[in-house]
Amino acid sequence: MELLLLRHAQPLWIDNGLCVDNPPLTQLGLRQAELLGKRMSREHLDHIYVSPLLRTRQT
Repeated sequence: MELLLLRHAQPLWIDNGLCVDNPPLTQLGLRQAELLGKRMSREHLDHIYVSPLLRTRQT
């Protein structure tokens, strides 16, 4: 069995000086997610588990 652990792409942690609890991805994070998607499309995955948080779903 092979297990892959991935972290979410870069989120927007601060918005106008306020901490954000469930931030979306930054523009860089969206690009990181796109590249990760291309890389992961070559993998043969049986299951994917993801947090319900926005940044993980966007990744």
